[in-house]
Amino acid sequence: MRFLTLGAIGFAIYGVVRGVRNGAFQQITQKSSSNLNEQKQYSK
Repeated sequence: MRFLTLGAIGFAIYGVVRGVRNGAFQQITQKSSSNLNEQKQYSK
C-alpha cells in the first residue's frame, strides 16, 4: 500500500512539473488572475 501512495505522489509531481514545462500552468495562472481582476472591477 505504501508503494502505491508513493507512486501516486511521484506521478502527481511529475505531472505538475511536465505541465509547468509545457507552459500550461502559466495559462491557468493568467486565467485565474484575470478572473480575480474582473471580479474586483464588478464589486466597485
